[in-house]
Order: sequence, then structure tokens, then C-alpha cells
Amino acid sequence: MKKFFLIGCCLFSIACLAEGQQKTVLQQLEGIWTGLAVQDNNSRWAIKVTIHPESYLIDYPSLNCGGTMELVKENEDSLVFKEILTYGIDSCYNNGKTVLIKSKDNKVRYYWYFENNGKKAAVGELSRQTEYGNRGQKSQFACCESSSDENQDADTDNNL
Repeated sequence: MKKFFLIGCCLFSIACLAEGQQKTVLQQLEGIWTGLAVQDNNSRWAIKVTIHPESYLIDYPSLNCGGTMELVKENEDSLVFKEILTYGIDSCYNNGKTVLIKSKDNKVRYYWYFENNGKKAAVGELSRQTEYGNRGQKSQFACCESSSDENQDADTDNNL
């Protein structure tokens, strides 16, 4: 009986240690993410999101604007940011909300909302980039299709 109790205690301890070492979604999403977004008017544009500890950057290379992001909320599988554009302010809407949802390994769903009315205006998918990109070449913007799952899109509204 003592052996079973001892084995049970060991297994419980190992499970607790493993749980304590799980990364937060912010830690899991550290790195550089690139892709395309599709706006509600069907225009497409490139996105680059850089997430480092205490430093969050957003760039829209094809729109010539970008800046920093302020982390507003961290959920179990998503991050909510407020964008603060520092360049190209005349080209882009400032102070929008960006929601990143971890979807699968090396992929995140991107959602962009207007600050004033909370209306969703763009969706996309971003891929994690490495120093030399996903195919052994320098990073390039990954293409994404605008295949949006309405249920998943509706769920993102709850992350705000």
C-alpha cells in the first residue's frame, strides 16, 4: 500500500512540475509572424508582427505604416493589443485593436477591429518566421486565403 501511495505522490509531483512549466500564450507567440489580411472591402495587405518580451511591434509593409502595440489582455489562447502607429499615420487607421489567436503550430489567426465601434474590419493568418524563413530562404510574407470560419470569427468577438 505504501508503494502505491509513494508512486501516486511522485506522479502528482511530476504533473504539478509539468503544469508549472507550461508557457503562457504570450511566451508561445514570441517571435516574428508574417502573412496577409483581408479587409471587409476585399483589399489585401501584408502584416508583420514582432513579439518579444515587453516589446510588441506591428508593421504593414504594403501600406507603409506601423508602430507599437500595447498588450491589453492575455487569454488562454489569444492576445489582444491596441495599436499605436508611429509612422505612416496618414495611410492607416490608428489605435485599432489587434487580436491574435493561436490556431496551430506556427500559425495564428489575425483579427483587426476599429477602436471606436469595435467592428471587425480584417482577418488573416500569420505564420511564424525563422531567421531564414520557413523554406530556408530569407523571410517572405506568407500568403493566406480568406477562408474564415464564421463560428471562429464570432468567438473572436468575445476576446475583446
